[in-house]
Amino acid sequence: HLEKDIRDLSKITGKKFEDVVFILHLVVKSLMDTSTEQCNIPTELTNHELRQEWEKAFDSKFIQPILNSLQTTVQDQLNLVLKEEKSSELTRIVYEKIQPEPNNPLPHLWRYRTIVSLAHFSQSFSTAD
Repeated sequence: HLEKDIRDLSKITGKKFEDVVFILHLVVKSLMDTSTEQCNIPTELTNHELRQEWEKAFDSKFIQPILNSLQTTVQDQLNLVLKEEKSSELTRIVYEKIQPEPNNPLPHLWRYRTIVSLAHFSQSFSTAD
């Protein structure tokens, strides 16, 4: 069930499955790093209005800060992974940090390229606002 939810979030946001998992990880980490006193989010959810208030507060406290700095955070984490001594040559090739040997066509199959479509453009423009 969780995998379906992540796929749905991936489709809605136009992000890769792995990126959505990373975003969820950041949200959970933010929750874990925040004490109850720092939270300032209503905890009583007895009616629809209080639930909406809670959702808005949660969004502004935990989700929006992550989404606003997502590109920088992802790039920082990727750089950390690639700087590790354990980082494999294949990992560095996939993320295009090194060029593969010209006579070896296989690494080209592993590179990720965003699928460019009308839906992708639409999602990109809607998230840019």
